[in-house]
Amino acid sequence: MPEPFSERRHVFISYTRADREWVERIRQVMAPLLRQEGDRLQLWDDSQIQPGDRWLAEIETALAGAQVALLLVSAEFLASEFVMGREVPELLRAAEAEGVTILWVPLSACLVRHTQIHAFQAVLPPEQTLDAMGPPEQRLALVRIAEAVYQALRQSEQRARQRQERAAQEAAAAAEGQRAAAERQRQEQEQQAREQRQREAAAAREQQREQERERQDRERQEREARAVAVAAQRQRARQERIARAAQAGGISLPPDLRRMLPGPGLAQLPLSRRQLLIAAGGVPLAAIGVGRLAQGLLWPYGVPAGPYPLSTSHGEVVRQADLWQLRRHLIQVRAYVETLAPGVLLRLISIPAGRFMMGSPPSEPERSNDEGPQHELRLRSFLIGQTPITQAQWRTVAAWPKVRRPLNSDPSAFKGSERPVEQVSWHDAMEFCQRLSLHTGRSCTLPSEAQWEYACRAGTATPFSFGQTLTAELANYDANFTYADGPQGEYRQQTTPVGMFPANAWGLHDMHGNVWEWCLDHWHPDYNGAPSDGRAWLSGDDQSARLLRGGSWPLLPRDCRSAGRFSFHPDPRIPSLGFRVCCLPQD
Repeated sequence: MPEPFSERRHVFISYTRADREWVERIRQVMAPLLRQEGDRLQLWDDSQIQPGDRWLAEIETALAGAQVALLLVSAEFLASEFVMGREVPELLRAAEAEGVTILWVPLSACLVRHTQIHAFQAVLPPEQTLDAMGPPEQRLALVRIAEAVYQALRQSEQRARQRQERAAQEAAAAAEGQRAAAERQRQEQEQQAREQRQREAAAAREQQREQERERQDRERQEREARAVAVAAQRQRARQERIARAAQAGGISLPPDLRRMLPGPGLAQLPLSRRQLLIAAGGVPLAAIGVGRLAQGLLWPYGVPAGPYPLSTSHGEVVRQADLWQLRRHLIQVRAYVETLAPGVLLRLISIPAGRFMMGSPPSEPERSNDEGPQHELRLRSFLIGQTPITQAQWRTVAAWPKVRRPLNSDPSAFKGSERPVEQVSWHDAMEFCQRLSLHTGRSCTLPSEAQWEYACRAGTATPFSFGQTLTAELANYDANFTYADGPQGEYRQQTTPVGMFPANAWGLHDMHGNVWEWCLDHWHPDYNGAPSDGRAWLSGDDQSARLLRGGSWPLLPRDCRSAGRFSFHPDPRIPSLGFRVCCLPQD
């Protein structure tokens, strides 16, 4: 991402493509002022984004550097989801918190009085729209707009000088205070040195405990590997028993079931009804179906194992002595595993049924209006991927027969079998889920927005499932920026292998950062009218905007909050879009 402006000093023009002509006309009228002022007067609009730039990052940087916002309001402006859902709320927050000047111009008749924009003074009377004026009146109006923008910037510079004078006075007072406090500081130095030694000793003890936890993690992984090997050995033994039973002859299996058998020799063997019953352990065929019997007893890949206890490392960040401290401890969760190919496993975590408050409270720092109103939901239990889908898992499923559309086996910009797959569209992710459903016999899909947030929070009500802030030791995001006075950290500038950070309290990794995760729902600008049972909120067609959750590696920590949400068209493929699968409750 580009570096943010060092100070707010330019004019941000917010408009829609339909009103582009007015931007150019304003620039023409302001040309004398632009030449006169040079760098002191800059107009910014999204036409300045160059090919190859990250457009969302460029817009966020420009928003962060604006001292004056000029809103060109029309019916199309108010209908734009991006303008009214992203740009305008950010500018209104900046006006409230940092004194950014909001100027707006009525281009055409619209319902602006029903929006927050109407609370700010318009440059022109709201009933005098530009498109209703004749050419002479339009030119006079454009001059008034240019003068208003110029005066707003001059007043901003005057306020900046006043702030500098106050800062100088405060600095002088602070210097005097420092001299008065010098003696007291000398007396406190010895105490601070003692406390520093105590903190270093505590850090050394914590490092020893962390090393011990890592040793326990390695032992756990070795135990899991042994358990998988034992399960594979038992599976082979079960197949051998079925092969011996099949040699007795009887009815032949259908062609599609023969193709599921592990070897060409066994595929030619007929099985009698009695031998199938023996192989199924006495369970009636009508209860499980021939297809499920073959999948569970004869096919070596795609056998669901579980539930079984899975141990992983859970992290949380707490504040101690004005410092944020990361704590880790082992947790055990219930998991299922689907074998997609030899050595390629899909772990699914069992999420318990329960209630939770969806969305963010008005008091949460850096929240957006689209995260409310908060509302209570009751959800049934379900399964969800422990991590985002990896490139190894994607390659495996991409090689299976298509359901509706082909899949690129290697779409990702950042290569690595254990990295999350990215540059996949919403439609690509749904094709993956449909193929997985056919392979596993489970109802696999993308999680609903409610299921995603419920699983992410894992019983918490804080901005992040790890606590009140986020650190670079817990997630992959742009750690040059902080949240809730948390610490800065490493900005990795690319995706990272899944599972390298601690899990939340329910054993899920990478719910914050790394890649945005597609959800099943269509985008809605708030939760008014949302389903109360956690179902996906569907109200559009296949080309309507869809939900993204979790933030991603190039974004700020505020975008990675449990309640953070974003919308995107379902077709684009960019290096920060991935997904994880959800298995719906089985009736």
